[in-house]
Amino acid sequence: MSLSAIDLTLTLEDDVALTAFAATVGHHETLPYLPGACVMGYLASRLYRTLGDDGARLLFHSDRVRFGDARLLTDAGPARPTPRTWHYAKSAGKPFADANKNQLRRDRLYDARHDAPDRTLRYKAFDGGELDATSGRLANPRKGYRQGTAIDPAANRAAEGQLFGYQSLEAGQCFRGQIRFATEIPAALVQQVGEQLHQATLLIGRSRSAHYGRVRSTASAISAPPLPDIAPETTELTLWLLSDLAAWDADGQPTLWPRAEWLGLPAGQLVPERTFLASRRYSPWNAYAGCRDHERLVIARGSVLTFQLAAAWMETHRAQLALGLGGYLAYGLGEIALYPEVWDWPAPESASPSEPNNEPTHATDARKDAAIDAYSRDLLHWLDQSTDTDGQQLEADLRQLGELYQRFRRLHGLTPQDQAGPRKTHWADIERIATSGRDDIAARLAELPRIWHESTYGPGAEEHFAHWVQQWAPQPARLARLAVEARRRNIMGETS
Repeated sequence: MSLSAIDLTLTLEDDVALTAFAATVGHHETLPYLPGACVMGYLASRLYRTLGDDGARLLFHSDRVRFGDARLLTDAGPARPTPRTWHYAKSAGKPFADANKNQLRRDRLYDARHDAPDRTLRYKAFDGGELDATSGRLANPRKGYRQGTAIDPAANRAAEGQLFGYQSLEAGQCFRGQIRFATEIPAALVQQVGEQLHQATLLIGRSRSAHYGRVRSTASAISAPPLPDIAPETTELTLWLLSDLAAWDADGQPTLWPRAEWLGLPAGQLVPERTFLASRRYSPWNAYAGCRDHERLVIARGSVLTFQLAAAWMETHRAQLALGLGGYLAYGLGEIALYPEVWDWPAPESASPSEPNNEPTHATDARKDAAIDAYSRDLLHWLDQSTDTDGQQLEADLRQLGELYQRFRRLHGLTPQDQAGPRKTHWADIERIATSGRDDIAARLAELPRIWHESTYGPGAEEHFAHWVQQWAPQPARLARLAVEARRRNIMGETS
């Protein structure tokens, strides 16, 4: 049984915003890949009516065609999600071999699937994002953040309350995906799909009418993907999920703990001690219907599932594994790879091949400093300081904040007993933003709830608490200390 496949290269001509969650408030985080559903939707808009009922059902609804997710293209091919079996010793820091935190060191990486644990160490899960599995280098796509506002056509100016911002994949990057077709898909239909996607311009993601979403696609020649090399007598199978996996039990209910036969494999069950999974749920947007589809509960990409098999492998099982497992294959779900038996990476240049790593498991002060990134060092330095100068600066900030609350009360005719401006819970949000360690603190502060913008303490356009807080974005440690002390001393005068 042979499958056919089309390799698809997608080049971003604009930034592309593909939000990972359906939340309507708060910060929007983009996916690190282009979902196969985007390609499927493009094709449906052009072929659905011309194919007729039978052709459309076969291509888009039969789960015999998988429009695979497109992942960042590296020298070794598409990047892959970091396996959830990977951990590192907390005392040794993250397993990076270079200052840029891209190259991984195998000797500092604990693979819970293959390696024996050191019971004297405490391990932490390592999620590095996307990976070039051949070289052991992280391959995360470049991301950016832009903020804008809707325009009121009547007034020809910025609309009230319509400020928005998206994190997005930056233009200029190349992603590689693959469309796989089962044997029963006619060659003419496969050819038609390839012609539609070659040298085509797709519009995907959010805000496609606001300078986002243009993607150029190039389809390569049709090929036959290799079937996984699995012996018929195999009794244990370890799968690495390259995309999300949707599984249902024998009663048709979504499950996060599937049996092998529910996925189209030989009968078998998961081995808990060698299975490492995470889950997520989401409701994808259906642009044609103008609403969200049913919620999906899926096993997240990067998960590693180990099955103990009770039946022999057959050719149909190998073909199903190559096509994809579970449901929603047309949307890019169900892409699987066999988990590698060994991670054979070249030794990093910084490590001497003649001298093993005899570093003690307890980290020295210098090692700890190297393991802490620039932001964390800044925060710890600030919080650990106790000099008079620092105390005076904090007191001055708190006095200024207290004066702003007093001005707010006077401006709005409130008594000292009335609640005024952002409350303690709002300042707790500021503390979480400031201590998140992320590089988009300014953008997140720009999306504060309405109370921060409506709490004005003067007639000027920028005389509100949101603007006052945003000035500290370049100094997150100072902002965190201020938020903590403001709540502790009840600067806002909260009575309950």
